[in-house]
Amino acid sequence: MRDESAREADLLDDFYSLDAAPPNGVPVPVDSASERFEERRRWTATTLPALGVSTFACVLFAVGASRWSVWSDGVRTAFLLAATLSAHFGGLFVERRGGEPALARFLHFIGTTTFVVGGAVLGLGLGSDAAPTFERCAATFPFVAAIAFATAQTSVSRSLHFLAALAFLGALALDGESPNVARWTLVCCALGEYWARRFRSRRVATVYCGVCAWALVEATFSPLPSSAATAAIVGVLGLFGRWFSATFRSVLGAAVGTFVALGALGSASFLGVWRSTFPSEGGAAVAAAICAAAFVFFSVRQLLDGARRDAVRFATALVFAACWTLAQGAVVATTFAENRWTLVPVSVAALVFASLAVESRARFSVVRRSRETEIDVPSDDPEFDDAFDAEARAGAKTPPLSPLSETLDEFCAAFAIRSRFPAFVASLAAQLAALGFGGAIF
Repeated sequence: MRDESAREADLLDDFYSLDAAPPNGVPVPVDSASERFEERRRWTATTLPALGVSTFACVLFAVGASRWSVWSDGVRTAFLLAATLSAHFGGLFVERRGGEPALARFLHFIGTTTFVVGGAVLGLGLGSDAAPTFERCAATFPFVAAIAFATAQTSVSRSLHFLAALAFLGALALDGESPNVARWTLVCCALGEYWARRFRSRRVATVYCGVCAWALVEATFSPLPSSAATAAIVGVLGLFGRWFSATFRSVLGAAVGTFVALGALGSASFLGVWRSTFPSEGGAAVAAAICAAAFVFFSVRQLLDGARRDAVRFATALVFAACWTLAQGAVVATTFAENRWTLVPVSVAALVFASLAVESRARFSVVRRSRETEIDVPSDDPEFDDAFDAEARAGAKTPPLSPLSETLDEFCAAFAIRSRFPAFVASLAAQLAALGFGGAIF
């Protein structure tokens, strides 16, 4: 367990940057025969119990399938609940006792697969007296996919993300007419890309890219209900592009994603975007002020990181911040006499910017020179760098310009490590609760 926590801490050390080691799949050289033997011993210790669990699970589910039609609804739910609980409890036991991490992830995969398949079966009503109904399953299966995704998002297992992606595809196929399913799938795909960037998994990033393409096609067939929803979806797509490009170490793609996200967040900080969502000007002003604070924080972060390692990102953030400030000033100058609420977003933005500047200045004397890192395309030959990669490579070994950025990185990394296991257990409890109340939910 300590080895797994140390590995996760190393992966989260560069929480918000593109400073990542080569992605998964790069072979690690083996220096001695003893190390090769130890690696084979670990695989053997994982494979043999996994085969035993698989055999037992096959027998158990074969018996359950043969008796499914004669069991009552309560017995069916109890069977699925017991199978899911046993698999997850076994995974937690192996993980807490310091066993092989691969075996624990395999047991959690078995439990989550049982939950997803069981949720689909209960939703369809297979084996019951009534005919299977796809309408009921279409209404409930998106919740199954969301819970499976929450389990994958709080784990360190790639296989759970593949299962969650399949669940989202099932939800889209069953309920293709509902735009809300496609929109929330886009949000989950962006979060999945964030996980892939954190854990440097190009396979997970590619899978979520495919799911996002399907969901985007489904979402385009119906208009968005408000301008605020439009800005939210565009911002989600911008973050998706940023994290996807960071996973594949593309500076240009990350700059484009940053451009789209900044544009959406900056647009959402104007009152006019929220008037159709909130009946009162006060509610619209509060929502716009929150977006203005987020825009300032995000743009300052891009300025600090971009000045260190990416001139394109720095220029993008600078241009957006300048244009946004001029636009807010023009709105206040032309509408303040009729509507005093227009001053709220720009005032909040000014306070946030001032506090960030003061904090950065106060900590400037304690800046630590960061470790030397490799950025974007470290394994490539510099001869093949384009202008964007050359700029990033040139700033690879520069120290942070502000201790504020480094402090936030350390805080977020520590918070992610400490909260992962409680959040993971909560997602497992959600699986059991959904199956336990299957009669009411499905």
